[in-house]
Amino acid sequence: MENNNYQQPYQQQQYYTTPGYQAVDYQYLATANALLKSAIIACVLAGLPVCSIIAIFKGIGNRKKVLDYIAKGGLHTQRIKICSMLSRAATFYGLGSTILYAVMFIYYVLIICLFVVGASYR
Repeated sequence: MENNNYQQPYQQQQYYTTPGYQAVDYQYLATANALLKSAIIACVLAGLPVCSIIAIFKGIGNRKKVLDYIAKGGLHTQRIKICSMLSRAATFYGLGSTILYAVMFIYYVLIICLFVVGASYR
């Protein structure tokens, strides 16, 4: 009988990049999901009164992470572009909401002060 049970030597698989193609990024899906979750959370927080300030900083931080990922040679796909757009939207929406809530707060404080002062003169 022949012994056909022989082992092949271990060969490490090599990946080649050719012009016009990007290198393989094994962490793309995990990175893109984390960035997308953070961007969506920042957009949701931007609509809430006190959390809109937090959304500004989360949006700026997430956009920097996206740009750093792309600068390091990460894949520039639709999902990453959406993360960048949502981060920018959260930043500006949070800024607008913060200004709006601040103006509303000042308005209501002035109305309450006028009622208190008006009631004291009667």
